[in-house]
Amino acid sequence: MPANMSWHDYNESLVERGRVLINISFLKSANDEIKKMSKGKGALFQHPHSYIEFVAFLKVGF
Repeated sequence: MPANMSWHDYNESLVERGRVLINISFLKSANDEIKKMSKGKGALFQHPHSYIEFVAFLKVGF
């Protein structure tokens, strides 16, 4: 613990280290991404690439 820090502040700084921010902005453009991926294809895609990357991040990260 640094000398110029209280136990409360030190504990809060340790808690902050464990915080994970997850960006879910890809959900807004998921339908457009699926349309682009499916253009000219016979079968429509169900999940955009960004969703698959997000789920992979969750699996590896947690």
